[in-house]
Amino acid sequence: MMTKYFIRAAIIAALYAALSLIFHPISFNQIQVRISESLAILPFFFPEAIWGLTIGCVLANLSSPFGWVDILFGSLCTLIAALLTYQLRHTKKPWLGLIPPVLINAFGVGLYVSILTREPPSFQWLYYLSIVLFIAMGQIISVGGGGSLLIHFIHKYKEKLV
Repeated sequence: MMTKYFIRAAIIAALYAALSLIFHPISFNQIQVRISESLAILPFFFPEAIWGLTIGCVLANLSSPFGWVDILFGSLCTLIAALLTYQLRHTKKPWLGLIPPVLINAFGVGLYVSILTREPPSFQWLYYLSIVLFIAMGQIISVGGGGSLLIHFIHKYKEKLV
């Protein structure tokens, strides 16, 4: 059983990193649609996805233009969102699991991206809110769109995936 757990976590990490890097031009910066975030619903169904997503995010963020800040804080946002999504599994409503990755990344990633993309780096409310909006829109596209497809797929093939 533990072997299946680690293999699934490793596959999720590899998929997350690969999708982020394949779509690198749209995975980073102020306006981003990180296709790999469609996997963010997986902790609702598989607890090992928490670590898979987090490790995949660390690996993907090694190529981030925001450097160590994105590696540390972006991965922390992914971990928090994954833990919250996992906690929502008791609701039996998978669509609720789409909410934490959108909100945590929009406000969390939006914070450091808004600071690091200003010259000189500083915090300004209106600019922060605009970055939050852009990241939220990208998350809604990837998490909402791709995550919804994954929910449908998992429900359809649940017996074969477990």
